[in-house]
Amino acid sequence: MQGTALLAIPLALVAVHLAAIPISGASVNPARSFGPALVGGKWDDLWIYFVGPLAGGALGAAVHGFLYPRTEVDVEVAEVTVVDVDR
Repeated sequence: MQGTALLAIPLALVAVHLAAIPISGASVNPARSFGPALVGGKWDDLWIYFVGPLAGGALGAAVHGFLYPRTEVDVEVAEVTVVDVDR
């Protein structure tokens, strides 16, 4: 089914915005949150916009490592002979 991301991503953003507007104003972009905090001087809750994505990325990497562990692969190395072509 091609093209599902064209619909899934905007619908996910709509769902996030509808759920988060009453709580935080629905700023889902850390850069978008940093500008008003810088201009307004309100730094109280800005940390969550930076810690959240980092924690989510770390959790995602840990889950991926658990679900898809690295496997060792035996690789045979060929012997290489260097020939001097300047002689």
